[in-house]
Amino acid sequence: MPTLASPAAATSIAHLDWDTSHFGFSVGRIAPEATDAELHAALNEARSRRYRLVYWATTSDRAPPSRLLTEYDGRLVDRKVTYSRTLPGANPPQARSSDATVAPFEESECSAELTALAIAAGAYSRFAADPAIPRDKFERLYQAWIERSVSGAIADAVLVARDSAAATHLAGMITVKVTQGIGNIGLVAVAESHRGRGIGSQLIDATHRWMIARTAAKATVVTQVANAPACRLYERADYTIEQAENYYHFWP
Repeated sequence: MPTLASPAAATSIAHLDWDTSHFGFSVGRIAPEATDAELHAALNEARSRRYRLVYWATTSDRAPPSRLLTEYDGRLVDRKVTYSRTLPGANPPQARSSDATVAPFEESECSAELTALAIAAGAYSRFAADPAIPRDKFERLYQAWIERSVSGAIADAVLVARDSAAATHLAGMITVKVTQGIGNIGLVAVAESHRGRGIGSQLIDATHRWMIARTAAKATVVTQVANAPACRLYERADYTIEQAENYYHFWP
C-alpha cells in the first residue's frame, strides 16, 4: 500500500476563473494524474493559498487515501460516465413517436420553463450532490449553462419538445454541439409531467438527425451513474460506456 509523503514540493493547482467568480470564493483543480503524494502536496498548497474548493477527477478504480479525505474535508460527489456511439450516414432513422414535437428553440432569451428544465437536468450533478454548495449557487450554475447555450456560447443548438396538445408548454429539452465530427449532448431533461411517454427517446433521435446533418460521425454524452433513468435512455439508444471517472470535492 502506498504511503503519503510529506507535502514538501507543492503540485500546481489550476485556478478556475469562471467557477471562482460564480461561487464567490477561490476554486481550483488538481490534475487527474496526481499521485497520492502529489495530491497531498497540492491540497496543502490549496490550504495555504486559501482555496475554498478544489476539484479532483480520477479513474473509477482509484480513490484518494482516507487520511486526505478527513484532513481536507474531501468527498466523492460524482461517479461520472461518458457514453458514446457511432452515427449512421445519410438517411437516419425516423424519430419515434410521442405526444410531442421537437424543434430548435428560437427565442433569444430563456423562458422560465426552459430554465426550470435546465436545473432539473442537473439534479444528479456533483454540484447538487455536494451539501457544501448552496442550492442557489447550483441552480444559478445551470441557469447560466442554459443561457450560454441559447446564446450560442457553449452550444450550437437547443432542441425543445413541445406538448402537441398545448404547444406553448415545453415537455423537454436537449442541448447539442458538434466539434470536429463529434456531436456532444450537454443538458437533457423531460418535464416531470411528461415522463414515461417516450419524449426522451424522441429528443435523442432528433438530436442524432441534427448531428448527422452536420456530418457528425459519433455522438457522446456525459452523465452520472446515479442517474439511472438517463443511463437507461442512452443505453436504449445504443450508447456504450467509453470512460468512467470519480470526481472528488475537497474543502481545504
